[in-house]
Amino acid sequence: MRSLVGGVGYLARGIRTFVGMPSAWPLGLLPAVIALALVGTALTLLAVNIDAIAAAMTPALDGWSPSARDSGRFVVGAVVLGGGVFLAVLCFAALTNLVGQPFFEALSDRVERALGDPPPPAPPWWRTLPRATAESLLLLAVGIAAGAALLVLNLVPVFGQVAAALVWGYLLAVELLAIPLQRRGLYLRARLRVLWRHRLLVTGFGVAAFLLFLIPLMNVVAMPGAIVGGTLLVRQLHTAETAAENAA
Repeated sequence: MRSLVGGVGYLARGIRTFVGMPSAWPLGLLPAVIALALVGTALTLLAVNIDAIAAAMTPALDGWSPSARDSGRFVVGAVVLGGGVFLAVLCFAALTNLVGQPFFEALSDRVERALGDPPPPAPPWWRTLPRATAESLLLLAVGIAAGAALLVLNLVPVFGQVAAALVWGYLLAVELLAIPLQRRGLYLRARLRVLWRHRLLVTGFGVAAFLLFLIPLMNVVAMPGAIVGGTLLVRQLHTAETAAENAA
């Protein structure tokens, strides 16, 4: 529990730090606004058409009584819409990272330099963009697969939603921590190994970000705040990993 709460604390510090850096606001806010508009449009289309989607998914209910058919399709629609919301959050993070790659690299670099002992300079963003795009798409595919598995679990009240939030929170954190970890030469496979060793701390960070990303307008500030908080968190993880290697 202490590690989970500690992860939340890194997000809070990141948002507070970002808000206190007015000169960095354009770096963080513009990509989030663009991604929010795209993801929000897709989610709105899903919500508007959810009745038709639920009906298309449940042709076997056509022979039921109207009340039973409508109840069954309401449950299916709610589960699909809930899965869409979970997926939209992950898409928001992935899309914002892709759109804002040069902006967020500059934002993370500014934080690293302000705190001292920054990692080696990153290659130009256009060189890292193809690999970052491929990794984001792969992680998104994993998220979609996890979401499909969690759709059934979402039918279980409370437990299903908590379990889904933990899984998606961890996956979201993997995406949010990509830039500062890549600066240290850690790409997706190595990134997953390091983050799994600190999974409670990382999950706490990701779940807190996930919940804030669900809040309209707040998610625009939360995204760059998560980049800053992720940079702070990675610096702590890097120190812990270095100490463990030296001890070994």
